[in-house]
Amino acid sequence: MTLTIEPLIQIEDLGNLLGITRYNIYKKIKRSNFPKGYKLNGKRFFKPSEIQSYYESLGLKIEIKE
Repeated sequence: MTLTIEPLIQIEDLGNLLGITRYNIYKKIKRSNFPKGYKLNGKRFFKPSEIQSYYESLGLKIEIKE
């Protein structure tokens, strides 16, 4: 068995990486146009692989590097 641990990205950091505001990310989530991510201790986090898969489904290739 292999355990893979993926780092989580906070919504503020994701917005900076993508060049969009946190507010716009929340609007996209509400409209079901973006991965919901995960809430931990009142903050929202995202898996880079889920964000990449989302953009690939739109026909865009992105790479998120920490």
